Amino acid sequence: MAAEILTIGDKMDLHHIYSAMGGLLAEKTYTSQLLDFDGIRHAKILMPIVGNRVVPLELQDEYELLFYTEKGMYQCDARIVDRHVEKNIFVLEVDFITELKRFQRREYYRLDCSIDILYQKQTGKEEYGPQKKGVLVDLSGGGLRFRAPEEVQQGEKMQIEIPLPFAKGNVYRRVFLDVKSCVKSEKNLFEIRGEFENLSEQSRETIIRFIFEEQRRRMKKE
Repeated sequence: MAAEILTIGDKMDLHHIYSAMGGLLAEKTYTSQLLDFDGIRHAKILMPIVGNRVVPLELQDEYELLFYTEKGMYQCDARIVDRHVEKNIFVLEVDFITELKRFQRREYYRLDCSIDILYQKQTGKEEYGPQKKGVLVDLSGGGLRFRAPEEVQQGEKMQIEIPLPFAKGNVYRRVFLDVKSCVKSEKNLFEIRGEFENLSEQSRETIIRFIFEEQRRRMKKE
């Protein structure tokens, strides 16, 4: 099955889940790329690079791999079994220790949060009204929910600027929203729920990566 899903060159995220030496788990999510795969359970991947510095992950440590493939997002756990240099490329060799499975969006992609945002209501084909302040309370790879001081109608279009607070600083994304519902909330606020429209894959992956990192950060604190 894995051989039919993974393609050489697929990008991936690595999340530290086990330290063989009993050390602290890395909080950072590393990025890598698939270099070679035997079609069963052994793969070669690019050693992560952070700030122009190669990060030699420890042997026998285990990571959750999240692959971004043409068939969607898939994940498995893997163990670092070797590291070396091939033709001036720093390589990690890993063994898959769990089955490759489709990444379950409903379970992982939704995040309860409280993030200040700016929104604008569409007033014409490519025209928007003044920016107003709102608070993002729920975010997923497919849409969001936020609170605002004014009511909007189902089917209205909006433009929203979201500062995603990654560990190294905010990453800003502008998204377009199709409003699906608006209900009266507390303190004269309205809770607006909508789905993203024409969201680029790059922006979607950035949002999903933020959600995943934030979820893992919260789990470590519990």
